[in-house]
Amino acid sequence: MLKFAGSALVAGLLAALPASAGGLVAEQVIERVEITKTAAGEIQTQYVAADKVVPGDQLIYRLRYANEGKDAAEKAVLTLPVPAEVVYVDHSAQAPDPDAMIVFSVDGGKTFSDRRSLAVTENGTVRPARADEITHIRFTFNDAITPDEKGEITFRAVIE
Repeated sequence: MLKFAGSALVAGLLAALPASAGGLVAEQVIERVEITKTAAGEIQTQYVAADKVVPGDQLIYRLRYANEGKDAAEKAVLTLPVPAEVVYVDHSAQAPDPDAMIVFSVDGGKTFSDRRSLAVTENGTVRPARADEITHIRFTFNDAITPDEKGEITFRAVIE
């Protein structure tokens, strides 16, 4: 469990999905991203428990899923809220289905759009949405999730 606004960082994501939906089960894992340079000058990325985090730390949110049902999950849709204490890292959302559609919301998950089209209205003027305004990320799988198939969707965020 996280120490910095701990339960809020975890609870927001866990509340987004039922424990089991039509055979799909999910587990949320949040890790701190550590980037180091070796003596040889190589960059290494490690993922460690996010037991303690401070502003500026980068986190990776992983939703590991499995189809424990007998039928394929067709057109599965997984929506993850982005906790208010973090800022989404642009271009970091990933899914194992290369054809998965990844869309974003800035209005609490009411409407979604691709990142390039995502906009907000401010003082009557429409402008492109900033990463810190993203409230939800939705992953729609075009390929069925077959029985016994496992995978994970991820995104990164920085603690404010």
